[in-house]
Amino acid sequence: MLIDASGDRTYREEIVDTFLLFEENFDQLYRRCSTSEQKRHLCDTYSAARYACWKVARPARPYEPSVDSRAFQDLKMANMQLGAMLQNLDDIGAFLSLAAEAVQLAALLAPPSADA
Repeated sequence: MLIDASGDRTYREEIVDTFLLFEENFDQLYRRCSTSEQKRHLCDTYSAARYACWKVARPARPYEPSVDSRAFQDLKMANMQLGAMLQNLDDIGAFLSLAAEAVQLAALLAPPSADA
């Protein structure tokens, strides 16, 4: 099943929420990283989330392709899980892994760049 991008902008809000999880918690997450690899992974994932958010901040184009509702639902679930993990951040590795999946979904759902 596909959701019409021009009729339902909820996927855009989920992409923004993914970015805000990083934006609002970046310092805490960075402090929890114990290796330089984790810190690099966090920064790269944050950057990708910011780019996906930037892409949905632009006005929708009438010819944007439809959005995969499964990916949208998976992103919604990942955002909920990330939010829950932030309440008790015991395993930064697990958080980073799930965050990378969420950002991949956000990038998949974000409209393509005008120059793409």
